[in-house]
Amino acid sequence: EGGAAAGNPIRRPRHRRRGGWARLVGRVGKAEQPVDLVVGQLLRHVARRVARVAVLGASPPIGDSGALRQPDAPPLVAQIARQPRDARPLPLLALAGKLALQARVAPLRVRRQRRLQRRRGQRHWRRERRLRRERGRHARPALGRRRRGWQRRRRSGGKLTVGGGAAAGGGAAAEASPTEGGEEAEWPPVAGVVAAGPEAATFVGRVCSDSEGGKLNPQSVWLEGSRSSSGACRARLDLSECAEYALFPGQVVAVRGVNLLGHTIRASRVLCGSPPPNAVPPSEREISPEPFNVITATGPFTCSDDLSFAPLDALLEQATSRRALALVLVGPFVEADHPALAAAEVGYEDLFEQRVLLKVEAFLAAAAEAYPHAPPHVVLVPSPRDVLASPVYPQPPLPRRRSPEQIAPLLHLAPNPAAIDVGGVRIAVGSLDALLMIGSAELASAPQPGAPRPDRLLRLASHVLQQRSFLPLLPPPADLPVDMAHNFVAGAIDTRPDILLLPSQLAPFAKVLPDAAGGALCVNAGRLTRNAAGGNYATLSVHPRAQVDGARTSDIAPRVAVEIAKI
Repeated sequence: EGGAAAGNPIRRPRHRRRGGWARLVGRVGKAEQPVDLVVGQLLRHVARRVARVAVLGASPPIGDSGALRQPDAPPLVAQIARQPRDARPLPLLALAGKLALQARVAPLRVRRQRRLQRRRGQRHWRRERRLRRERGRHARPALGRRRRGWQRRRRSGGKLTVGGGAAAGGGAAAEASPTEGGEEAEWPPVAGVVAAGPEAATFVGRVCSDSEGGKLNPQSVWLEGSRSSSGACRARLDLSECAEYALFPGQVVAVRGVNLLGHTIRASRVLCGSPPPNAVPPSEREISPEPFNVITATGPFTCSDDLSFAPLDALLEQATSRRALALVLVGPFVEADHPALAAAEVGYEDLFEQRVLLKVEAFLAAAAEAYPHAPPHVVLVPSPRDVLASPVYPQPPLPRRRSPEQIAPLLHLAPNPAAIDVGGVRIAVGSLDALLMIGSAELASAPQPGAPRPDRLLRLASHVLQQRSFLPLLPPPADLPVDMAHNFVAGAIDTRPDILLLPSQLAPFAKVLPDAAGGALCVNAGRLTRNAAGGNYATLSVHPRAQVDGARTSDIAPRVAVEIAKI
């Protein structure tokens, strides 16, 4: 409007080519063509750009006389063309110019935004490439007759050291070379769980679910990294290409896979941890040259219909007849939810002292008098279901009473969990039903066609040593109060045991764990009583090293005979 005569020259638009509407409007501004001629061409351009239809087709434009040469032209164009130049609606012309401007600028805006996005992506990729070059994991593109972009980076083979405690704020740690089939497997370098890239990497973190307290399924498995390497971020685990896995919430694992976009790790193999180190090998320890027996049993030590503790009396008689060197008793001793406890005539402390401690002290006194050179020892481990023990796991020892001087060195009140040494054989024991807890939360892959069915109890027991904790679940069960900060210290398995006692409600068993899980002997003796009937207990007979033919001197499991008997 106004043109160059009004002092408002039309500026050249900010695009490369001067075409279409800009050329027409420029002619009006420079007074090269009359307005009525330009209006028809402008509306025709708008109709072509906006409405996607041809208004005037290929016919000649409007002439100087103001009459349309196209009889079937739109009535709006014909009405504007027939009016005098001074009476033509300028706002309508401005609207037409605005529509033409929008029709021309909108594609330019989209292209400009896409160009900015590409530039931002290039800057981001340059920054990532610079960081990877500084870390020493960058490879230049392959040079040849055809440049195919970025090729696969060189893999750095060798041994892998996975620190579980540093990777996820405590828990298990793997300090060995991952082996597969007895041979060393090449593992790529360790990266954060949200580090994006097309190359394979090793991601270390803690397994978690997408919902708090939810059960794992193949679509809800996430890997949470450490604060130092990943900022405590999480990435989803895609297990579709992983042939074998067994995961549960709180498990510290090392995953070999590819995280292409930074939010999903396509796993090809999962390393479930590594057993704790062996502080002193069995070949260098002073192990008793004589065979000895160890008897272990888990409470309740009385039936559900009375408080006579008759099964405990029968167990002490078996220990006397077998001349047990150690008797490991795992609680609960006075169960908090016992049906007859509410009608008891004595208090909880008196009941524990009269029905449990006095019977144990009488057994120790008789055995010390009969065998003064090798008297037996009794170890009492509490349980969260004990009415006298602290309900928060890990637990301190049970309250101690004054015992006679000749019996006090033979009676040991241990915490929960505990590690004891009997004749040079290291025994780790805990009263929690870790096998049942892990089994209820575990997500395991289906066996391969034609492959033997895996031993589920053996796999559950291996998790305890591979995670180096008696309670590796995170979060723990809702009905169990746990001090998680204390559990990382008191509930951890620092050194590799020879015998692992894991009492559980599952079927009693005695199995030797594989070498990848520590090679320890795991024993579940069951419960001493089941409601109103008797249960099971276990007797471990440790034989001298020289009496076992073909066994290595560093192995203790082949020299132990386990008998699980009914009381």
